[in-house]
Amino acid sequence: MNEMIKKRKFQLVGMSIAILSILILAMFSQLHSSTNKIFAKSPISLTTVEDERYVNEVFHIKISDTRTENELKKSDESSSSTDLGESKKDWQVRLPEGIEFNETEERAMLLQEDPKAAFPVFNWNEETRILTITVNNNRSSLKLALLTEKSGDYSLALTDEASSVGQEELKVVVKESKEGTKNSQAPDSLNLAQPRALSTRAAGTTEVTDWQSFVEAIADNTVNTISLQNDITLSGTLNNYKDLFSVSSVDLASAQNVYLYINKNATARSLTIDGNGHDFNFGNLAIGFLDQSSYVSGNSGTTFGYWDLKFQNINMSSSNYSGPFYISSYTATESATNGLTGTNRSNANISYDTASATNTRNVTDFLGYTIGLNDPWVTNVELLNDIYTNAPTYSSSYFIYSPYLRYSQNVTSATSIGIASGGESHMYFQLQGNARTVKVNGNNYTLDFGSLCFTFQAYNNYGSKAWDIQFSNMTVYHGNYWGAMIFNNGNNGGKMTMDNYTGYGTQFLESQQTTLTLKNKVHLEQQRTWTSIKKDGTTIRTWNVNNYQQGSLAISTAVVEDNADVYISSLGSNVLYMPSGSFAIGKNVKLKLERGDQTTAAEYYNTNLNISGGSLSVGEGSTVDILNHHSTYGGAVYLGSASSELNIGKDATVNIQTDAYSGTGNNNINYNPIYMNGGSINVSGNLNVKGVNMGASTTDLFYVANNSTFIVQPNASFDIQSDSTSITQYLLRMGGASSTFKFSDAKRVNLQKNKALTSGTTTNNGLIWSQGNLDVSVQNVFQWSLNNVAGGADGDNGYTYEYIPMSNMRLAYGSGFNPTITASNAMTNETLTRFNANFTTRGQQRVLFTRVPDPNIAIHSIATDNRGNNSSTTVSGYAIPNAYIRIWDVPVNNSITAAFDPSTDSIKSPVEDTSTPAEYRANFTTKSDAAGNWSVTVPAGHYFTAGSVIHAYGFANLKAEEVTQTVLDKTPPTASPVTYYMTKGDTLPAPKDMVKDVSDTSPVNTGFDYAYTDPTTAETAANTPGTHTVQINVSDKAVDADGNPAPNTKVVESTLVVYEQASGVSGSDFEASYIDIRNLSETELKDYILQHSKPEAYKLANGTKTDLTQFVTVTDFGGLNNVSELQPKAYPVTLTVKAADSGLPTDITTTIQVTVVDVDAVLSVEFLNEANQVLSGYTVKLNTQVGDTIDLTKEESVTTQLTNVTKAGYDIAERPANETAVKINNTALTVQYKLQGVLSLTSVPSALDFGSLAYNATTKRVEDPEFDQQLVVTDTRADAKNGWNLTATLTTPMKNDSGQELVNALRYVTSGKETILNNNAQVVYTNSKGTAGSFDISDSWGKTANTDGIKLQINSSDTVYTGDYVGVITWKVMAGQP
Repeated sequence: MNEMIKKRKFQLVGMSIAILSILILAMFSQLHSSTNKIFAKSPISLTTVEDERYVNEVFHIKISDTRTENELKKSDESSSSTDLGESKKDWQVRLPEGIEFNETEERAMLLQEDPKAAFPVFNWNEETRILTITVNNNRSSLKLALLTEKSGDYSLALTDEASSVGQEELKVVVKESKEGTKNSQAPDSLNLAQPRALSTRAAGTTEVTDWQSFVEAIADNTVNTISLQNDITLSGTLNNYKDLFSVSSVDLASAQNVYLYINKNATARSLTIDGNGHDFNFGNLAIGFLDQSSYVSGNSGTTFGYWDLKFQNINMSSSNYSGPFYISSYTATESATNGLTGTNRSNANISYDTASATNTRNVTDFLGYTIGLNDPWVTNVELLNDIYTNAPTYSSSYFIYSPYLRYSQNVTSATSIGIASGGESHMYFQLQGNARTVKVNGNNYTLDFGSLCFTFQAYNNYGSKAWDIQFSNMTVYHGNYWGAMIFNNGNNGGKMTMDNYTGYGTQFLESQQTTLTLKNKVHLEQQRTWTSIKKDGTTIRTWNVNNYQQGSLAISTAVVEDNADVYISSLGSNVLYMPSGSFAIGKNVKLKLERGDQTTAAEYYNTNLNISGGSLSVGEGSTVDILNHHSTYGGAVYLGSASSELNIGKDATVNIQTDAYSGTGNNNINYNPIYMNGGSINVSGNLNVKGVNMGASTTDLFYVANNSTFIVQPNASFDIQSDSTSITQYLLRMGGASSTFKFSDAKRVNLQKNKALTSGTTTNNGLIWSQGNLDVSVQNVFQWSLNNVAGGADGDNGYTYEYIPMSNMRLAYGSGFNPTITASNAMTNETLTRFNANFTTRGQQRVLFTRVPDPNIAIHSIATDNRGNNSSTTVSGYAIPNAYIRIWDVPVNNSITAAFDPSTDSIKSPVEDTSTPAEYRANFTTKSDAAGNWSVTVPAGHYFTAGSVIHAYGFANLKAEEVTQTVLDKTPPTASPVTYYMTKGDTLPAPKDMVKDVSDTSPVNTGFDYAYTDPTTAETAANTPGTHTVQINVSDKAVDADGNPAPNTKVVESTLVVYEQASGVSGSDFEASYIDIRNLSETELKDYILQHSKPEAYKLANGTKTDLTQFVTVTDFGGLNNVSELQPKAYPVTLTVKAADSGLPTDITTTIQVTVVDVDAVLSVEFLNEANQVLSGYTVKLNTQVGDTIDLTKEESVTTQLTNVTKAGYDIAERPANETAVKINNTALTVQYKLQGVLSLTSVPSALDFGSLAYNATTKRVEDPEFDQQLVVTDTRADAKNGWNLTATLTTPMKNDSGQELVNALRYVTSGKETILNNNAQVVYTNSKGTAGSFDISDSWGKTANTDGIKLQINSSDTVYTGDYVGVITWKVMAGQP
């Protein structure tokens, strides 16, 4: 029935659920069909991701968008968008104050999800606190990473940009940080090292990767920075975006120049385009800005905003005449189409960071080149083709925006220019303020100007601008006699560079205010008629120049860079004209200035080099060839004023040669190969002047008209030669009473006529004509007599006289060519006599001066004061073989004795000429040997002293040199170690305080420096208590030979003792035997403690330690003096030094531990009976120590014994009073348990089973009943000697179930006496032995007749009934005898 009930109930429940489900479904169906909107959801939603959010931890919200692409497409159609790009949608999330979008975390998360996926575009508007997220239409969800630093309740909102859906709000609660949570914005699980580059962008910055994303960013007026993520190259068809441009698309292949105009309302703003180092190639596109794009949203037509474009870290390029961006640069057609004019229309601005941004104009025609050169925003012009001006008319009309005027101007003053061979035409650049740095790379193409000349004007410099144009890798042809270009802009001539530049035509540059730089290979060649050649070798055209009588270069300031190779020529006019300034030729340059013979008319005189003012300097290792091929005018170099200079640097060479002139003109700029009207020529390298094919020319090669200076520096050379046979030609004519020609120690000076002179005598000609003197010193002199040409033009043999060596020679000319020797010196009297008798420059074919070898005296040894080696006694070195050496030293002060004694010098001088200086003739210390080595040692007992100066004077062939060496300090200082005491944590002592007795042997030492050898180890020691060895570097102020610090260092090992505290007392913990101290008085105990603790006390101050041990006393025993309470433990004993004893403001104390030992104790636990007798065999011994506390209830041996005595029959009458806490205060203690002895039945059979009997009216007896337990009496009484009696009482008769009784059947037999048990107590057993213990009475029960024990007997006369008989015997034991 129960099962049925249960089953029925179950069936009823099932029916109820089914009915309920049917009802619910019916209800839902009805609601859904009639009120569908009740369950409708917004297509976009905002939900949280984490269950809980915490301060300073990134959390996430999820954007979900269920709109289909068709729905979005309908939405886009309804908004009539003209966007032709990829379909995208915008989500807008409004974030409250306090919550920030973590873009770094967001991008890392997106990378982890899909490294190849396109990033959404995030744009943050701080003012509205709206984050706009642009995604592809097919994206349905996105998690956003957010962060906040403050807990609280926040409200976020989500909508789309077009507000086509309702706003979704989300409440989030942010809690305080979890305990132990790291403030990390990037989970450890995210791998940020992905192959795709990331950048953290500020609000208003968007990243672009292609045209579409680029124009989207321009159209979005909330974007203030566009960041390129890769190189971009435009081509093909470009689409509009949201009406940003005036047309829907453009095809870059449709025209040479393609334009897009920005005219979307409210887009103008300040916009930075950051290329991140990438290239942006716009192809032939230019983007212009129309008025409409300047309107501010909401104020159309009234208030203007302006574009301000800034470019940085970007390389842009365009082949469009105005590309890539322009304000109002346009052609006439564009003007009509777009309504543009040249009038002021906006304040738009474009600027480039000159350090990081470039704007390259790629040009393929001459107009594009002209525009690119003038466009103020172009930084680079790249030629992509050979270009040339169209003849007969070159159209030059194109408007360019002027940043200075802020409106457009035509690039030139004329819209068309005539171009004709042999003609002259000019293009005047009138754009104001467009001067700038611009690099023009020809890419090895050709520029053919025809008859055109670019003229840069002062207009270009408005706004304090200056040109710096760098032309490279091009070939330029021009026919205008002004050249291809001229800087006609006053004093602000700017700069121009020609780099790998080849030019053909007439004059190449006349810009006397311009700084010109020539680098790498430059070739400037004048030609009357030229044929221009393209890069591929084909011909463009043949052209006649309109004037070939022009100079090649007219420039004030120029630089020829190191290693350049430069060629400049003229057809006969001047090659290089310098009115002022400087022409600096760098190192290792090759420069050739070549003048032809095609015209006698000239600009700036008929010379190759005209230095009217300023200086031309030739750098080290460079070669300048000045070649004159003109037959009418022999002029090559002209110095026109007192400010004119020609400086030839070390190892540089200037070769001047005229090879077609044989005229007779003199004292004329145009005739003399070198003509000085003043100024100076300074030769530190080589100057070679040569007249070739001169015939009988009387024109002097080197003509000085006014006071001038010509100096050949030591080790330099001057070689002047002529093949003229005229007796009236002078190689060198020095006019001007103050003119100077001198040299000393020159490598070579050669004055040579290479052919025999016609009708020459020893008196009618000369090599030199001078108004002044010739001063020569320290040279070997060679002389060739008239018509002795044995040496030829290049050899030095066959001379007539030699004078080796000579010095201090002066020849006075007195306005003629016959000199008088007024001074001379020689080594020997014989040489001097011959020189004075024979030397002259009159009537001679040649004189040659060569260099006398230097003594080359050098000290190779290093002198020191280190007496441990010979550097303190010997000086040695090198000189040329057999040179004379004089050695001495000069100490630093008079208190020091010199190591050398010059009075002992004994080597005689070789000089005989008594007019030479005395030092030449004095004795010398030694001579160098055949190998040039020399060595000198000071007398025994002498040593060099630091700071002394050793002088080595070398002499050979009338040349003397002196070198010095300062004796170096190479002896370390001395110092003693110290022991320094300090407190842990204090500042490490200055190294100086760690040493003492510092001294040095050097008299020039200025002090000492101190440092720890290992500062780290020293710092560690200073913070580590204990005794440490620290090393101190003690260094002097010694210097090396160059004056650089070269200290000598002594390492001193000092001791640093570090204490925990600046003062303290200490003592050793020790163990005190209980036996030793238990009987001491307090005074004795103090002495005992001080003796055994070995105390120390101290105080530290200024690195020293004061011992206070004698003042240590015991001020607190810590209980050690309480002998009665001593325990085996440590006692805190206080040691003290009183303030009165230490001089410190307070006492100093410490605590030591004195441990009491040797306190073994034995605790005896005894058990007493009621007679106070110790029970034998029960006593327990516990080993312990004084001071212990024993809980007897937990001692196993004690509890075991208690169990034993209880089992033995004792009652515990009295326990020890402190049973659970027995304090061991002595070495032997006894505690007692008091027991009460008892007389008891400790075991009684619970049943006696006599079995079954068959009664047959005969006596039946059972001798051995079965029983389950023994019958035991225990007697533990102290007076057990009184014995005891056992009685038995049949307290319940034996009856069967019928109540019938079995009478007198139970009997007890003891020692033969049988007692019938009844209801009276009868003694059945007596113990009279008087001993305690347990007695098993049943042990004596027998199993046969006549034995003791309990028996059952039924007599034959007894009335017996069948049945089970049961009775009860009560046993009692009683003390005493009956």
